Amino acid sequence: MTYHVLIADDQELIRKLVQRTCLELGWTIDQAASGYEALEIMKTRPHQVFILDVKMPGPSGIELAREILKHENSPAILIMTGYAEVGDAVQAIKEGIYNYVQKDNIDPTDLRRMLRQAAEYHDACVRSQEAEREREKTVDNIEAVNKQFRSLLELSGDLILLFDVRLNQIVDCNAAACEQTKYSREELLTLSLSDIDVDLTDTGWIDIVQDVRIQNPYMIERVFQTAQGDLFPVELSFAHIALKSGEYISIVGRDITERKLAEEERKTFNQKLHSSLMQTIQTVSLALEKRDPYTAGHQHRVTQIALAIANEMHAPTEELNGIRLGGMVHDIGKIYIPSEILTRPGKLTDIEFMMIKTHAQVGYDILKEVDFPWPIAQMVLQHHERLDGSGYPQGLQGNEILQEAKILAVADVVEAMASHRPYRSALGMEKALEEIKKNKGVFYDPEVVDICCQIMENNDFIFQA
Repeated sequence: MTYHVLIADDQELIRKLVQRTCLELGWTIDQAASGYEALEIMKTRPHQVFILDVKMPGPSGIELAREILKHENSPAILIMTGYAEVGDAVQAIKEGIYNYVQKDNIDPTDLRRMLRQAAEYHDACVRSQEAEREREKTVDNIEAVNKQFRSLLELSGDLILLFDVRLNQIVDCNAAACEQTKYSREELLTLSLSDIDVDLTDTGWIDIVQDVRIQNPYMIERVFQTAQGDLFPVELSFAHIALKSGEYISIVGRDITERKLAEEERKTFNQKLHSSLMQTIQTVSLALEKRDPYTAGHQHRVTQIALAIANEMHAPTEELNGIRLGGMVHDIGKIYIPSEILTRPGKLTDIEFMMIKTHAQVGYDILKEVDFPWPIAQMVLQHHERLDGSGYPQGLQGNEILQEAKILAVADVVEAMASHRPYRSALGMEKALEEIKKNKGVFYDPEVVDICCQIMENNDFIFQA
């Protein structure tokens, strides 16, 4: 970098020495023989380095230095002094000049070194000023952002809390937090989370902190208590903040009272809907059985056997609900078969038996458009299918058959053989179990057969009215 130097000294020899040194450094130099001349030169262009004689015509070097410090940007000022003026130069250093040079004994090498150091001093001052301006700009920006962020916090409808982990105390909050908890800001800033969370213990808070450190952000649902003792559910979102000043956790809480009420209403509605569905199914089942007094209760009993088997197989609750409905309507297709055929004693003709066999498909056709949460129509369609493909109406094999249909198939056979029919007397439970054992793995699922036999042979099953 090229530096501009101004020397003000009434001795030409000194000016020439400084000029030669500056030219060797590749710098430009302006010369003044008096303080007045120096002031005029300063008006023409800026300078970075100044060499000023303490005593010269016009303003002294120290007086000139004071003017320079007012108007120039980070000047590096060297004062030329005689031995007698050293005290004045030292005082000037206290006022902001860079250094002084004793003109009685100037060495060119030392002068070159001092000029370079003066230039470095100027550069360091410039950098310092730039850094200070950036710092001030950053501080201004931070303050503006903080002000904007604070406005956003105060405008938020969600309660916001800031916790100091070490103190286990709220150290900041927004207006919504005060409004929802019914505490003043001053009161909230004396509390811990356990003071407003009805179920939170100190150990629980420690666990939350550990979880937030690992999983950031972290969300849970809690119940808060107001200053008046009223409770309200909140969804809390935690975020971990690690700063040099300490460890903090921010909490954003949303009042979910309305959501919880809506969930309860939806739950109640679903329960009523399920109850209505069950009642409708039972009504259809009863209407069907009234057409066939000999099989009255058949679907009900099949359902009980199927549920007992499914329970032993540890079927989930939703699957049990599906089996319950499927069992109650598995013969719904018989509503299209003339009651004379259903109730006629004696052996059925081939044509009549073919009509009976259509009930699975007819039942499917009745139910297929109903939007059940379970495959009810498929259960009805498949409850006469057999593992070896000899069943009807589709001749499905093995895993092509729903598990629920496999359970219903075994329950249906056992109940039908053990009960009275128009065309024959009851064969009894023993004969029914012999049938499913004999065809285990051929017609019927082996696991379902084993569980059914275990239940019946151990007298673990009792039909419910």
